Amino acid sequence: METTGDRLKHYGTFGLQRVAKQILGTWKSRGGVPENVAVRLERLRRDEARLEEALQRPVRGQRVLVVGPGQLLREARFFALHNQVTCLDIDVIPTGFDPLGYLQMLRANGPARVLKTVGRKLVGNDRIEFAEWKRQLGVSWLPDPECIVGDICDGVPNPGRWDVLTSFAVFQHIPDPGLAVKRCVEALAPGGVLYIGIQQWGSNLGHHDIRAYIGEEHLLPLWAHLRPGKEHLVESSAWLNELRLRDWRAIFEEHCPGYTEYQERFGEAEYRAKMTPELRQELADYEDDELYTIDVFFRWRKPTA
Repeated sequence: METTGDRLKHYGTFGLQRVAKQILGTWKSRGGVPENVAVRLERLRRDEARLEEALQRPVRGQRVLVVGPGQLLREARFFALHNQVTCLDIDVIPTGFDPLGYLQMLRANGPARVLKTVGRKLVGNDRIEFAEWKRQLGVSWLPDPECIVGDICDGVPNPGRWDVLTSFAVFQHIPDPGLAVKRCVEALAPGGVLYIGIQQWGSNLGHHDIRAYIGEEHLLPLWAHLRPGKEHLVESSAWLNELRLRDWRAIFEEHCPGYTEYQERFGEAEYRAKMTPELRQELADYEDDELYTIDVFFRWRKPTA
C-alpha cells in the first residue's frame, strides 16, 4: 500500500509471487519454531529489564503502546500478560475467526497481505507458534491486545498518556522516521519510556531477503545489498528506508537527547572470520558498528518536567 506523497509504503506492493515465496519459507522453517520462540522470549525479558531500569518500577500495570506489532502480535502479547497494551499498525490485524477483519484487510492492505496471513495460517505456522509461546511462558492463554489501524506519523491515540512505547524492527520500513520518532515522543506521559529496536541497514541481514531467515543465506553473497556488483542478487521482502546508523543517531539525538543505545551483534565472530581483506576494502565506507550490529535499540525516558 502507498499513500499520497509516497509517505507510507507496504510490502504488499512487491507482488504476489514474492509473498508466495515468503509463505513457502515460513513452511520450511516450522521445525525451528521452539528455538526461535526461546530466543525471542529471552530477548523480550532482556528488553523488559531495560524498560524497568529506565522506568524505575516494574513493567506491570502500565499503559503500553506497541507500534507496528505485526500479525502475530508476539511482543504485544508478551507485555499484555501484565499490562494494558494497545497496538498501532498500518495493517488490519484480525484475531481468531474474523471474516469481516479479513475483508477489511483486503480493502485496506491489498491481496498480498491477505495471502501471506491466510497462507501462514493454512500451513499451521500460527497454531504451532502460539502453542510454543504458551508452553514456554507457562500460561494457558495468550491475550489479544487492542489493535488500532493507523500510521505513527499521523500521531497516536491519547498522546501524552502512555507509560511505555515500544517498537521492534519496524522503523527501518518508515519513509519519514524522524517524524515517527517525534510522534512517539509526543505519545509518552512525563516519565514514560520509549524503546525502539531497528534492524539496521549496514548489517548482513539489513536487506530483508527472506532467504537469510529460512536457512538459505548461503545463496546470497555477504553484505550483497551494500556491494554495487552484488546488490542485484537481493530480493528484499519489504520496503526499506536504508538509513545508516549515523542517521538513526542523528534522529534520536534531535528528538531524544541523552538516549541510551544498545547494539546486538549476533554471530559477530562468524562474520569477522568471513571478512576477507578484499571484502573489507569493498565495504570501506562502513564502520564495524554498522557491519556487525544486527539490531540497534534506542531507549529514552521523557523528562518529568
